[in-house]
Amino acid sequence: MGDVAVECLEMTKQHVTKCDLQTALAPIRTDLVVLKWVGGFLLAGVASLALKTFF
Repeated sequence: MGDVAVECLEMTKQHVTKCDLQTALAPIRTDLVVLKWVGGFLLAGVASLALKTFF
């Protein structure tokens, strides 16, 4: 039990810099951009089908 407490204390002493955070989140940001485009295409497709049905 004592080793875990020491390990947790050491982890809290480490600081995360802005550069580290940006580097770690870059792949997630890229995936979100792709999902935005896919969502836009899906919305455009559904809207075109709905407009085609009613007009």
